[in-house]
Amino acid sequence: MQALYDEHREAVNRIMKYLKTTPSKGLMFRKSNKKTIGAYTDSDWAGSIVDRKFTSGYCTFVWRNLITWKSKKQSVVARSSVKEYETPRKYFCDNKAAIIIANNLVQHDRTKHVGIIGISSKKYLTMRAYAFRTSLRAKRLLGAVIVIAANAGGAWTPIGDVTTTMLWIHGQITTMPTLKDLVIPSAVSLAVPLALLSLTSEVNGKGQDFSDVMASEQMAPRGKLVFSVGVGALVFVPVFKALTGLPPYMGMLLGLGILWILTDAIHYGESERQRLKVPQALSRIDTQGALFFLGILLSVSSLEAAGVLRELANYLDAHIPNVELIASAVGVISAIIDNVPLVAATMGMYDLSSFAQDSEFWQLIAFCAGTGGSMLIIGSAAGVAFMGMEKVDFFWYLRKVSGFAFAGYAAGIAAYLALHNFNISLPTTIAEVPSILGS
Repeated sequence: MQALYDEHREAVNRIMKYLKTTPSKGLMFRKSNKKTIGAYTDSDWAGSIVDRKFTSGYCTFVWRNLITWKSKKQSVVARSSVKEYETPRKYFCDNKAAIIIANNLVQHDRTKHVGIIGISSKKYLTMRAYAFRTSLRAKRLLGAVIVIAANAGGAWTPIGDVTTTMLWIHGQITTMPTLKDLVIPSAVSLAVPLALLSLTSEVNGKGQDFSDVMASEQMAPRGKLVFSVGVGALVFVPVFKALTGLPPYMGMLLGLGILWILTDAIHYGESERQRLKVPQALSRIDTQGALFFLGILLSVSSLEAAGVLRELANYLDAHIPNVELIASAVGVISAIIDNVPLVAATMGMYDLSSFAQDSEFWQLIAFCAGTGGSMLIIGSAAGVAFMGMEKVDFFWYLRKVSGFAFAGYAAGIAAYLALHNFNISLPTTIAEVPSILGS
């Protein structure tokens, strides 16, 4: 019954006719002097020419009379436990002869071996393809979470994002108030999407997939030392500005010089590791991107000098008197337009006479411009990099992630407003240091 031909259908038709015409005759039990009970079982190994699964069956006899019988096609393919030599076989025949051989109902055991190997290989490849698709989905979701985390993590420090650095350099925000007031909203804007994503069917119960997609690359010699010094140089920039009063870029150049000396000393005389030195890293700087931002900032400065930004600020103040809504709108727009020109335009629209340093407006601008870019994959540098590296489609991110990112964005704003209204912030002993507060 596994691969029906005309003779099979004819046999089934005769059996059905017999069963239909003899329902009242019952089963004949013959008398026997040998009062024994017997049972027989057998299976046709790889009997199905379609999927090479075997059919097993049994029957029982009482006094040599058939009582019960049953057959069942098994759900797995049984391979031979004996390793045999396999080699391609040559056939010299025309197409018709090849078709007849392929449709032969009587298969040799050697042919069964080959068929089982083919079926098993097909099943293995199908399972691996499913595992690859699952791993790819997990990797994409992990990358989307990293985009949200990168944007949320950069919103609560002056050096974590370009926009917060701009606000910090021009004096709209300072170090410690920004850290204290934005760290909890930033954590909320990350925790909410993570919690919602964990409830979806693509993530729930598949936590092991994320560990499988983590790439393990060998770290360069003394790479941990270089990484630690680089992070320390970045963290030292606010302290450097507070202690010396010099612009932050001077602290960044100082850290670059320290890294330059360190990498030259570590890889001195190693010609095969020249790519790990600072000069090689500087040669890979995206100069076009830097010039792009320079052109944007010059354009925004031109609009400010022409008075266009001031008129736009007056229009927003007249129609949207709530500063929280203005800052929230800037964050939503930053998902479509780059947040650097938006923050630069906001700084041109409102000066420190409109909103004081570390006011609610400037902190919300720093938070919204940083986290709002997570709502679309093109809204942040991290998202654009993720799209280019993993070939993620814009609409995939829109369907799978944008809703969760927006929920985190709204929850972060709500958390900030709640903490600000109740005057809640993170306690810190560093806040009592005058030199740091003055940063």
